[in-house]
Amino acid sequence: MILAEEMPPVNLIWNWLPTICAMIAALATLGLWLNSRKAVRTELVPSPLVVKEQDNFVHRGEYQKQMAEIRGEFDKLRTERKTDNNLLHDKINRVVADVSGLQRETVLLNQHLLRMDSKLDRLVERDNDR
Repeated sequence: MILAEEMPPVNLIWNWLPTICAMIAALATLGLWLNSRKAVRTELVPSPLVVKEQDNFVHRGEYQKQMAEIRGEFDKLRTERKTDNNLLHDKINRVVADVSGLQRETVLLNQHLLRMDSKLDRLVERDNDR
């Protein structure tokens, strides 16, 4: 019973607990803010301000030669792509023509089947009338 008399009331603990948590959060926020205010030194490597002579460099003639080769390869690839594209369009157009022909044929066959069905119905009716 001695412990029960020495313990503070439960309401007092619940009243002070949010205040203590808020103070801890404020201190943590203050610490983060102070750490973010430290100056961070960034260094660019290689430094753009340092100018020095290069030992190896590309001569204009070599550069133009390489660019001409690259342009030639690029033009070759472009013509291959155009050829492939045209072949693909031709194949697609043939498929479209085949599909549209099949659709038309299906419509004609359906019409023919309807005519045959109506003729069979008439024959059945004539046979039933006899």
